[in-house]
Amino acid sequence: MRKILALAGLACIATLVAADGRAGDLLAGFAKALNSAQGLSTNYTYMEVNGAPKAFSVQLGKPNLARIDSESQTIVADGTNIYTYDKKSNSYSKAPETDKDLKALFASDETRVWAAFFDATVYKDVQSKPLGVKTQNDTTYNAVQVNQGANESTTLFLDTHDNIARKGSTVKTNPDGSTTYVLKTTDLSITDKADTKPFIWTAPDGSREVKPEELSAKWFTNYNEAKDLAERTHRILLVDFFAEWCGPCKQLEREVYSSDDFKAMSKYFVFCKIDVDKQPDLAKQFKISAMPTIKFFDENGRQLKEQVGYGGVSGFMQVLNQVKSMAGK
Repeated sequence: MRKILALAGLACIATLVAADGRAGDLLAGFAKALNSAQGLSTNYTYMEVNGAPKAFSVQLGKPNLARIDSESQTIVADGTNIYTYDKKSNSYSKAPETDKDLKALFASDETRVWAAFFDATVYKDVQSKPLGVKTQNDTTYNAVQVNQGANESTTLFLDTHDNIARKGSTVKTNPDGSTTYVLKTTDLSITDKADTKPFIWTAPDGSREVKPEELSAKWFTNYNEAKDLAERTHRILLVDFFAEWCGPCKQLEREVYSSDDFKAMSKYFVFCKIDVDKQPDLAKQFKISAMPTIKFFDENGRQLKEQVGYGGVSGFMQVLNQVKSMAGK
């Protein structure tokens, strides 16, 4: 598997400082180019290497307009509300738009490359290094590596003509090796005036609005969608890694998840269930070795607690209350 090579400490300090400065200049230029634009429109794919590409279409407008189309959902921020349309169920939800919630739309792996459009400070204090000039398909790029944690780094390919990223490559490492994800735009345009038409919300034919109380009690099976909702609604994300053949998993479902006491917790939690046999890559990413394993994350994606196994109704509810206190709920 592909390995991330640590920067060797063989160069002199002056050379390292110069390299870091160059990378910082490139990132600052990229952030400024995006943040200075009044409108952005792009179509691109995001995929795990050797996996199936996922198509995305993103349109952004100042000061607070966004439209994100993917295979599973459409999100529209019209400056007042954020609408999230689930294509599979032909249903949508509505929530008031805040600056924090708008920025949260660009916290996921698939969309964060565009975050600087609304937040010019996203690369402030980020560790990075230049990788030199790269030429691909007659296009010249400045490549810069951005470190996003001890186990993750992204290489952005910035077009030398406008300093906007047209491609990206993210490597995530774990004890078993590494996984590479690739972003590639098929088209991208920057404008000095946004077309407001894409940001006018119109409910799709036959769709149903999901009320807040229904949304709270919903179980997600898509981790990224659940994570995005937790960020937008400032709730704790509960992720249950289970298997259909797992006896304790079924007991947890029957004794806890169906109870009124658990359902009342929906005002504090977003619920997500991941079948480890159907989503093995996600189970591997989170190092799941036993079922059920329940992980709890705060609205910023920081893990609060992990519960392995099922210890009965009272014990599980005690864990939920403990996690609430940890998150200040």
